[in-house]
Amino acid sequence: MLSDSELVRLRTLFVEACVQLPHDPSAPSGAAVWWGRTLIDATPENLRQLLDSLRGTEWHTRLLVSLIEIGTASARDILAGVPAPLDEVKDRRWQLRRELDRAIDELEDIDLHMLIFKAKKAVR
Repeated sequence: MLSDSELVRLRTLFVEACVQLPHDPSAPSGAAVWWGRTLIDATPENLRQLLDSLRGTEWHTRLLVSLIEIGTASARDILAGVPAPLDEVKDRRWQLRRELDRAIDELEDIDLHMLIFKAKKAVR
C-alpha cells in the first residue's frame, strides 16, 4: 500500500509532467483539452486520448515517464495474486514456497521469528 507521501509525490509528478501544456503555443492542438479532461477525470480513455494527442513530442515522453513511475509504485498492489507461469509448474514444492512467501509477507517480525523457531523444532 502506498503511503500518503508517496501518493502526493506521484500525483505531483503526474501534474508536473504537463503542467505548462495548456500555455505552450507549440503544443499539439487538442492536447490541452485532453490534459484538462485527464486532470478532472483520469480515466484510461482520457489518458489514452492525451497520449495520442502528444505522440512524437517531448510532452509524450514526460507523461509516459510519470505514468511508468505510477505503475511501478503501484505494481505490488495491482499485481498481487496475478496468475504467474509458476502456477503452472507441477512441482508442488514451488507452489508451496510461493504460498509460504505470500503468508510470510503478512507476518510481523516476532511472529515470523516464532514460526521459524517452531518449524526448526518440527523438522528435528
